[in-house]
Parts: sequence; C-alpha cells; structure tokens
Amino acid sequence: MKRMFVFILFAATGILFPQDFNFRWPVDDNTITATFGESRSTHFHNGIDIGGGEQNVYPVDDGEVVYYFEEGNSPGDIPTGLGNFIVVEHGKEVRSVYCHLKKNSILKSKYNVEKTDCIGLTGSTGFSKGIHLHFSLIDLESGSLINPLLFLPKYVDRVSPHIGRIYAVRNGKKIELKNGMSISPGKVRITAEIYDRITLRGMEVSPYRIVLKIGKKVVVDIVYDLLKRKNGKTVLSGVDGVFFKDFYTSGKISEWEVSPGILNLKKGRVELEISVWEFSRPPASFNGKKSVKTVSLIVSN
Repeated sequence: MKRMFVFILFAATGILFPQDFNFRWPVDDNTITATFGESRSTHFHNGIDIGGGEQNVYPVDDGEVVYYFEEGNSPGDIPTGLGNFIVVEHGKEVRSVYCHLKKNSILKSKYNVEKTDCIGLTGSTGFSKGIHLHFSLIDLESGSLINPLLFLPKYVDRVSPHIGRIYAVRNGKKIELKNGMSISPGKVRITAEIYDRITLRGMEVSPYRIVLKIGKKVVVDIVYDLLKRKNGKTVLSGVDGVFFKDFYTSGKISEWEVSPGILNLKKGRVELEISVWEFSRPPASFNGKKSVKTVSLIVSN
C-alpha cells in the first residue's frame, strides 16, 4: 500500500473538470450538515459533512485504496482530527478522503475498490461531535482541495441564502450601514452575516459565491470552489483568493459574519451591493437561488 500524507499536497495550477467524472454520493442518506469553506475557528472547512446516522460508506467511484488510518492501530500513529479515515485514488487524477469512520469498520481485504464496495461505516472518531462523514476531494495535479459538490450528483436546495446587516469597519469601530446615511471617505472593511440553508429547518451552511459591487463595478468575487496555497498560506478561491483571517473576522456579530473585502469610498452617492448564490448545477452557470442586498450611502466629509 502506498503511504502518502495527502494533507500537504498543494501547488498553484488549475483544477479538474467535474464533467470528466461520474461520482456517486459516498452514503445513501446524503443529509448535508456542513459545506466547503466554512469557518473552523482557525481554518477553512476543507470538505463537506454528511449526517444521517450510522450508515455504509462507499467510494464515490472505482479506484485504488492508497492509504488508511486507524486510531491506535496504524504505524507511526499521527495525531489528527480526522479520526479513522481512508483515501481512494481515482485514475491518478483525484483522491477522495472519508473521515471519522467507525472503529474497526475500514475495509482492509482489498485495495482495488468499486462504487458498490462498502469501505467503512460512518462514525464519530477524531474531533467529532456526532456520527457523520467528513468527505474531501484532492486534485492531484494542482494539490488543491476541491469543493465536493462540484463533482457529486445534484441535490435539492430549497432555501435562498441569507444576508444580514451590512457593516463598515474602520479603525476598529463597526458601523451598521443604512440607506441614506452619510459616511466619510476612505478605506473601510465591509462585513455581513452571510449563510445558506438547504431546507427551512436545516443547519446553516456556507453559500457558493459572494459578489461585492460598488454601483455596477465588481470589486470582490469569491467562489467557494477550492482551497489552494498562496504565499505559504491557504486561500479560498476568488480572483486573487482570500485568506482565512481576512475573511472570517474577529469581534463577530455571529459565527457567520464574513468580510467580502475592503472598499475605498470616494465622495458622492454610492450604492453598495452584496449578492450571494447557493450552489447550483452546473456550477459555472450560477443559476441557483440568489439573494441581493443593497445600501445607498452618501460619502462626504
């Protein structure tokens, strides 16, 4: 069996195209409880979480088991929050990672697995607060961690994203932006509470895209499609990528407060617009449910 540490495979090239694959869901009850790019206190969530109680876990496509880890049983036992996990490689292009598996449930009798093979059971090993599957995808060419929803079969999202109050932060002071209010010119960091829900009573999850505009000009465009390395740190994709500490702000109004970016306000009337999309299929079309919130400001001394 190949022994590879799949957590440090980062580079700076492109990613795979979802249409090149025919993945299945890794479990039959695909209740999504967390999505890609969410805050995990100090870092971005690098996959999706699927609940549904204890159930069989399947490889999303045929492939080769290249690594597995069991707490207390693996040589060179490495501390990890992933608990028991297994890694499957698909055609030398992408690896799928299945985490928090139940103790003693990992398939060890075969290395070449098919979509119909049970490779483990969902569990709560590692840093976990309940039975679920943490599922990640790694593009081997670029080393980027990819949003699994780009590759998995379509699911139904019944609720539009939420955009809460919009704030401007300057010199450590946070001001709620309201229509018609005056604000002095200069640089401000924009923050807002932003999240999505898949069902009305479902858990809050991250959206798929956030766009910040001044008038008709797009200032920031953040897409939750992949995590890559930039200047030695992990960034969430966008035109230039956004660092965790810049995106998930301190002094939060809620755990879902994010900062799309910094604006340089100039004198005059300014219309600020935040648009948020849910995940859609095909993802490049951005034709899923969309929420928009605008604030008209008077920028003056």
